[in-house]
Amino acid sequence: MLAAGVCGQRFVYFRVDEQGRVPPGDWDAVVPVLSDPATLGCLVNVVRAAYHDYSLCTRSLCSIDAMGDWTTGPWCVYSTSNHTQIRVSEGPTEADALVAALEAS
Repeated sequence: MLAAGVCGQRFVYFRVDEQGRVPPGDWDAVVPVLSDPATLGCLVNVVRAAYHDYSLCTRSLCSIDAMGDWTTGPWCVYSTSNHTQIRVSEGPTEADALVAALEAS
C-alpha cells in the first residue's frame, strides 16, 4: 500500500504495511526526484541559502554552431551579486550543477 506524507520539507510517497507503518529501512530509500520542477526550485533556494547569495541562478550554456544549429552545453550556477558574474559550479544537467554547488559550499 502507498501513503503520502511529508519527510522533512519534501512531500513524498512511501510504502506502508497493513497497520499503516513504514517498514524498517524504507526511509533510507526516500530520495528527492531531481527531474521534478518543484524539487529543482527548492534546490535552487537551498543552494542560495548555503551561499548566503540570493542572486544565484542557473543557466544552460547553449550556443549556435557554424551551421546555425543549437548545441547543448553544460548547466552552470552563477552568482551575479556585486554586479559581477561568478561561475559557482557546472554539470551536464541543471540538477547536477545545483548539487555540485551545494557540495562545494
